[in-house]
Amino acid sequence: MVYEYVCRSLFKADRLMFAMHFVKGMYSELFQENEWEVLIGSIVGEMFKKEEFPSWIDQETHGAMAILKTTFPALYQTLCLSDSDLWLSFLQSSQCEQEIPSSITRKISLFQQLLLVQAVRPDRLQSAMTAFASQALGKRF
Repeated sequence: MVYEYVCRSLFKADRLMFAMHFVKGMYSELFQENEWEVLIGSIVGEMFKKEEFPSWIDQETHGAMAILKTTFPALYQTLCLSDSDLWLSFLQSSQCEQEIPSSITRKISLFQQLLLVQAVRPDRLQSAMTAFASQALGKRF
């Protein structure tokens, strides 16, 4: 009920971010240490040395990938990004948040999937946030 009343007073463009904050407040167990901070940009990478990333990862996203790699080294290892065949459909999909390889989705949380989309395909971040908030709060929201 609180969510619905607050959303009535917000601009439509602000409702998604409010939903994310609402999920963070109600279901803090969905977030591991530093994950929320990476999403909102509180953790920024220092001027990173030239990191080597697989060739299929766009040059423009190397900064976000460096933050992901240094902040969550275990997550980065789990992603198996060097296997370009595994990530081909994700990279080319118009709805990449639904194309994360199933072998990976079983190993990482829903929020970590969101962080992956933020790092590799920032053009699909809003859709990934909508999907995350919908799953956490229920379709009704």
